[in-house]
Amino acid sequence: PMSEVQKHNRKDSAWVVLHGQVYDLTAFLPDHPGGEEVVLKWSGKDATKFWSAIHKKEWIQEYTKPEWCLGPVGPEPKSSDNAKMKEYEDELKALRAKIEELTSAPSRPSKGLQEAMTIAKVAQQIPAAVSAPTAPVTDEPAPVKLTGRRV
Repeated sequence: PMSEVQKHNRKDSAWVVLHGQVYDLTAFLPDHPGGEEVVLKWSGKDATKFWSAIHKKEWIQEYTKPEWCLGPVGPEPKSSDNAKMKEYEDELKALRAKIEELTSAPSRPSKGLQEAMTIAKVAQQIPAAVSAPTAPVTDEPAPVKLTGRRV
């Protein structure tokens, strides 16, 4: 299939389609009269139209070895797992929806936030006199008592 031919578009693996046949022209690159760049430009593709404009069809057999012809271009494989693909797409859709749900801002406060807001309101209503006593604040550090023996 063309999907396989397209993978062979490099100097170390140059496949070209000519008249429905796949040719591995890797070994022919250094011998191509027009230079290897022309072949590399068309490697991984169907070059029939371009090739036929400047070559005779018989030249294929004249300039290539029989073993370079890999055979006719086959059909693309059918997606026999359409149901499996649909299942994956549905799962992906569900996962995207879950991600959206988890990352979006909440539409209402959570139970924990509601409880915290209630406690904050209650704390604001308690008079200042009832609140817990605080320790006096001084700028002096606490005295340090040294112990031990003098040397």
